[in-house]
Amino acid sequence: MTTMELDARRAEIIRQLFDTDSMEVLDSVKRSLARALHRESKQQPTVAKEDLTPYTMEELNARLDRGEAEEAAGLVYTSKEVHQMIEKEFPWLCK
Repeated sequence: MTTMELDARRAEIIRQLFDTDSMEVLDSVKRSLARALHRESKQQPTVAKEDLTPYTMEELNARLDRGEAEEAAGLVYTSKEVHQMIEKEFPWLCK
């Protein structure tokens, strides 16, 4: 489901909540939502947090040096070369 579909669904539910004048209905919806969220949190595996630590200048320079060494050794392809390889291997994709 896309973000736009999720936002549309949320907006629809919110409109319905604003149209409700019954405190019992709102309490019931609140309890149902809490149960559903609790169930979902138990079902979803915990996702490992991505390490967002910025690279140091030394690490960046080492990556650049490694890339330049690979280029000098002829271990890289230009985008034109890759496109030609794809056309040769999968000609039906490039029509």
